[in-house]
Amino acid sequence: MTDNKTLESLAADITACGDTVKQLKTAAEPDSTAIAQAVEALLQAKRAYAAQNNGLLPDGKPFVDPAVKLTKAQKKAAAGSGGGPAKPVRTLSTVDS
Repeated sequence: MTDNKTLESLAADITACGDTVKQLKTAAEPDSTAIAQAVEALLQAKRAYAAQNNGLLPDGKPFVDPAVKLTKAQKKAAAGSGGGPAKPVRTLSTVDS
């Protein structure tokens, strides 16, 4: 991949590589070598896109390279707060007699 490709072109590359991976995986006799090569091409396309788009993929999610091992804290940070809004805290109330 060259650095002068547009984001639209790189997004098209990602789609094409993803389609190739899907076709190879659903073939009557999947070729594991061809699948591995197609997956690597897909990852290269994603890396190139993320490098030009502040680490984000076309869907707006951050690109996390599967070749890089993340700690649990890094995975949690990459996933965001991971649970939506905080649950309300239940408190005990006292009743005046």
